[in-house]
Amino acid sequence: MKSLKDLTDKVIAVPYDFDFSGFVGTTYSFPQEWATTIENVRDREYLGYCRDNEENYLKTIALFNYKKEEILKTITDFEYITDIEKESLVDFINEFYFEINQPKRFIPTIKNQCRNDEF
Repeated sequence: MKSLKDLTDKVIAVPYDFDFSGFVGTTYSFPQEWATTIENVRDREYLGYCRDNEENYLKTIALFNYKKEEILKTITDFEYITDIEKESLVDFINEFYFEINQPKRFIPTIKNQCRNDEF
């Protein structure tokens, strides 16, 4: 059986399902039945594979921090949503940044929620 380690040592963050992540605020979104730690779609749960090397998580956190202003600017400059919606999205993103910038608490949470790397 191949492991993810055989394919790559890189952690790649992939944003997806903006409606089911709580980012969009839909009325039809609900936690998936396979989600183990969330009660609301705005709760966060890590769905990625486990990594042995904590440095990979720290590099991904650094990448997100590097992109923070660009992400926030994309939201605030988007002309098709209201200022109230922008404020809600900015708050949602800032909550994410608050969580990831506490690595002593965040990384153990990720390790607890990660999927086994064999497939």
